[in-house]
Amino acid sequence: MVALSFIYSFASSQNLSINLGLGGSNLLTDLNAGYIPPYRTDFSFGATYDINNRLRGRANISFPSVAADDANSPYMGVKDRNLNVKTNIQELALLFEADLLDNENYSVIPYGFIGGAVYHFVPHPLRPIDSLGDVDLHSIGTEGQFLPSGKYADRQYKLTQLNFQFGTGVRVEFSPNISLAFEATFRKLFTDYLDDASANSYIPKSEWEDGINTANAEGNTDLAQRLKLAEAYSWRYIDAKGNPIPLTSKKLGIGFKRGNPNNKDVFFSFQLRLNIRLQNLFFSDDLYTPTHRSGRGQLRNPGRVF
Repeated sequence: MVALSFIYSFASSQNLSINLGLGGSNLLTDLNAGYIPPYRTDFSFGATYDINNRLRGRANISFPSVAADDANSPYMGVKDRNLNVKTNIQELALLFEADLLDNENYSVIPYGFIGGAVYHFVPHPLRPIDSLGDVDLHSIGTEGQFLPSGKYADRQYKLTQLNFQFGTGVRVEFSPNISLAFEATFRKLFTDYLDDASANSYIPKSEWEDGINTANAEGNTDLAQRLKLAEAYSWRYIDAKGNPIPLTSKKLGIGFKRGNPNNKDVFFSFQLRLNIRLQNLFFSDDLYTPTHRSGRGQLRNPGRVF
């Protein structure tokens, strides 16, 4: 009884809603030059709290996924580069959401939101090399991050980071407690490694060989194996017929463009979002009197009742 009383008190006294979202997400990085990759599933859930009739705070947990493949680019040079990636993301966002119209008089309400998030991501190859299998690209260091020389240690990146995001949407209110929204969210990142590609050139064969030999000489066989994988997944060039071009020359790779470190990555999503208001939905015994959070009940709009 005490727990039930607490739930009743919380839900009936707070302007709280829960929401579920489903849609698709995509990315803008070095690996989608000249084309838009297919959208991948983006699921979210969260809650909003009404600060007033048009402003609310919002917490969202999202599970976007993004991918890109040079094979889909219209540019031959990019096709030859032959890099590809898929990245699963987990995100917690804290946002402020504001309606552009009041829901006293309108049932279709445009809105905007802005805020920040902490997110975690792990890039993997979209098309793994058959003989090597799927790998965590961050852990092997495809741009030389873990070479014993430390020459490229500044390229190391964190898998948990912050982002800035904003978006807009349109919400249709079917009742004071149920609404459905379509919204778009744009996220600005502070990393260029969502796709595990940033450096403007490749590491030559000689440096990979030196790093592997040093790791073996130090008895660090795990690092040596990771460096072998990194070399293979770093350089995936193919010729015009689609045949692999091996990184055999000690100078091959110098001058070949891998990424652009001057442009940070972004990703974005589109979702349908179902909003369910807890207040009055399950706990009110007076649905037809003005008990709504802003002083109105279901009779606020007779057209919805009759």
